[in-house]
Amino acid sequence: MPKLKKSDLSPEDAAKMSAAELGQYLDIRARKFAEEYLADRNATQAAIRAGYKPGRNNASAAVQGARLVRDPIVTAYRRSLIADELDRKDITKNGLLLTLTEIQARCMQKVPVMENGEETGEWQFDSRGAIKATSEIAKLLGLYAPEKQSMDFSGGGIEALVAILTGKERGF
Repeated sequence: MPKLKKSDLSPEDAAKMSAAELGQYLDIRARKFAEEYLADRNATQAAIRAGYKPGRNNASAAVQGARLVRDPIVTAYRRSLIADELDRKDITKNGLLLTLTEIQARCMQKVPVMENGEETGEWQFDSRGAIKATSEIAKLLGLYAPEKQSMDFSGGGIEALVAILTGKERGF
């Protein structure tokens, strides 16, 4: 079977392909680099482990690693490897949400404060764990994505900007 050329594949098409399909467009070292890069996210060391020559002070491996990290087909291959691993382990977004929600609920359970074996009438809970679980839920749901807002300053100049920033926006 003839080797497929990376130049024949668009990044958009690559994003839709499986790791097995993408692997046909990459040479052995590029595939190995992608796998090794996932281990520690160190491009230079991944390039060396994949068989690229280190060169003086690892300069050659650093150059190859930087090139491969930016390569859209190698990036798509890495993402496909991750997706395949998640599928293999049956890890889903809903499963993660369920687990995080259970952690959040457990952290929010109040526990009486004890002093000399007696309740003091005060209660405590794991606020750090609750906040962290809530934050991770929000990230997973995409709630931390910045909102794009358009502002029209036509005719208002600096006064309009100050009014918007101070919450005293007036019709201009």
